[in-house]
Amino acid sequence: MAWVYWFAAIFWARLIYFFSSIPGISTGLGFWDFILRKCAHMFEFAYLCILLVLGLRKTFDISHSKTFFLAGFASLLYAASDEFHQTFVANRDGNLGDILIDSAGILIAILFIEKGGLCEGSSQET
Repeated sequence: MAWVYWFAAIFWARLIYFFSSIPGISTGLGFWDFILRKCAHMFEFAYLCILLVLGLRKTFDISHSKTFFLAGFASLLYAASDEFHQTFVANRDGNLGDILIDSAGILIAILFIEKGGLCEGSSQET
């Protein structure tokens, strides 16, 4: 059943790539557009991290801390590669600030998982 989480994570990563490929994406809502896009950044990478944590937990018998590190690091690398990718898209640019916002989403996801018990049932603890 682990393949479901890996498939979902790959699908989600492709969806992030798709949206990053849209030139000059905007809702036209001014300041609210900015807020909406930054919240979307946090959510996109929080959800990617959650899917990676679940995939790792179902595939490998590793500690929670190692799972969180691997999923968080992979999500952060993808966030950085996403910003790099945007430097090649018309009317888009790579932004270190967005990587920091993505990192906040990743951290929130890890805290959510840890406090919400999504990693319960493992043979190894942190």
